[in-house]
Amino acid sequence: MLSSKRSNDSDDTISKKIKSKPITLYYYACTCAFSIEDRSCLESLSNDIFYEIFEYFDGCDLIQAFSQLNRRLENLIQYSSLPLTIQFTSQSESKLEENCRNVIIPYKHRIRSLHLSGYDIAEKFFRTCTINDSFTRLESTILSEISRENTISALFYLKSLPKLSSLTIELEDDYYPDGSIIVEFIFQLPTLKYLSITTNPWEFDIDIPRTINSKPSPIERMILNVYFRVSELITIVQHTPKLKYLSCIRIDDSVDINLNDQSPLLTELTHLSIKNFQADFTEFEYLMKRISSQLQILYLKASNFRSFLSENRWRQLINKHMPVLREFHFGRPEEIDDEGHDYDYFEPDIEVLKAFTSSFWTDRNWYVQLTDTNEQYEFSIHSADPEKSNIQLKISEYDANSWYNGYLEKAKPIYEAIEFTHLSIDCTDLPPNLMIQILRLLPKLTSLEVISLPLFYSYDLCSSFAGSELEMLSFILINSKITRVTARQTTSIEFILELCPRIQYLEIEYTRDLDLEKIIGSIAVNNRTHSCYLNCICLMNPTMNDVIIQDLQRCINFERLSDLNNEGFNNYIIREKDRKIFLTWELH
Repeated sequence: MLSSKRSNDSDDTISKKIKSKPITLYYYACTCAFSIEDRSCLESLSNDIFYEIFEYFDGCDLIQAFSQLNRRLENLIQYSSLPLTIQFTSQSESKLEENCRNVIIPYKHRIRSLHLSGYDIAEKFFRTCTINDSFTRLESTILSEISRENTISALFYLKSLPKLSSLTIELEDDYYPDGSIIVEFIFQLPTLKYLSITTNPWEFDIDIPRTINSKPSPIERMILNVYFRVSELITIVQHTPKLKYLSCIRIDDSVDINLNDQSPLLTELTHLSIKNFQADFTEFEYLMKRISSQLQILYLKASNFRSFLSENRWRQLINKHMPVLREFHFGRPEEIDDEGHDYDYFEPDIEVLKAFTSSFWTDRNWYVQLTDTNEQYEFSIHSADPEKSNIQLKISEYDANSWYNGYLEKAKPIYEAIEFTHLSIDCTDLPPNLMIQILRLLPKLTSLEVISLPLFYSYDLCSSFAGSELEMLSFILINSKITRVTARQTTSIEFILELCPRIQYLEIEYTRDLDLEKIIGSIAVNNRTHSCYLNCICLMNPTMNDVIIQDLQRCINFERLSDLNNEGFNNYIIREKDRKIFLTWELH
């Protein structure tokens, strides 16, 4: 007999707890060893609350845990329309046949999601069950690490499902000399909206004449972790006219492509991501002319890098065939090639670099970045953070000896020719004198990011230099245009404050060992003795925001830094926004 005792929480309150802490309530509901009071509170919940709790269960676990507790719960499970999520992995292999008989077959009309993972799992499942049109509510299917034969068998039956909208396939076999039949079956799924295919090692050949006879598919979102040639990708998209999102792991060059055919194939594609484009720019142009008219977001990594460095061709392609493009990310793949060799580094050409810094790029808030690592260069284009500058230089880790082996003489022509406006430093072995010389070569800098610097950097900047270096430092301090600084290493805050006398905004990476009192004190001293421009501090990625805000207030008040005596933070405000904490104050 069910108790009539009600929980102190209302159903609405409990519902909110379920949505905010599903894992906690999942285990709470799974536990059968309740006290009498706990059991009474649980049983007094409304049916709607139970249904919300049940949604976090695997279907087999749900029926096993609740179906024999009492008549009410058994009725809720057996005679409701609650959708079931089923997942079979190696952990459930021993009970698979039993679950198929007791759950899958009796409740197949209620299954919304089905996940099969593992060769043996799939073999046993398909021996016991057949997926057919009686699975009337099945919307999502994941076939993970199963054989080609079982994949084809599953796809044959999936085409009869009336609501299947999501399909993920992770093929186990090492090589697929002909993936056409798999693609052909996929195209026959009448309601499919999302498709993800992964093969290992991603080789997946398609017989174009065979595939081309398939009917158009309603797929809107497609992720292809498969090696395709440009011609094969064209064949794929010919049969997905509703495609809006496309992500490819690698596209290779083609030997049988008709570059003269430029008829549009996709008119709704808005997002394209290619992690490794192995063909040249001519084939990329051909591809984009056929699919990119409505493209808004483009992520491209090109291994044949030199062929992509024609700014004029890029500008014409974007203007004519990507008129609504708003996000653009371009660079070189991070992985190595098939022979195991690293890709050749970019050999910087000053005129090429300067071409990519024209107003065509900067007006779109796209920034170009040159990364200098041991005199090996990488060039990339990104959608800019509106708070950062458009032409960026990043100097990464160097071998100690390279600094003294003519580094600046080699880098000087590039640094002087390109009007870099942002500098990122990630060097734990950068001598202070070379830091000064680099800044002298970059007079247009308006923002600085310090990822790492040597720990031995002096707090007293001027005492570290003499003679010509001191003159160079004085020139930098007088002419500095840097107003924004991001410091991911807080040990160099004093050095940075002295180096950037016109700083207005300081962003600091928050860590648990961050000494807020020291930081606030250093900034207060700097404002009294050096800068009269800094009026905003930002803490990035903070945890326990309320505690941090209290610490900030304590530091300011304890040091009497909020007095109206030109010595501190006048009329300060602390606020939170986008996982950041901002401290702003009025300048005197």
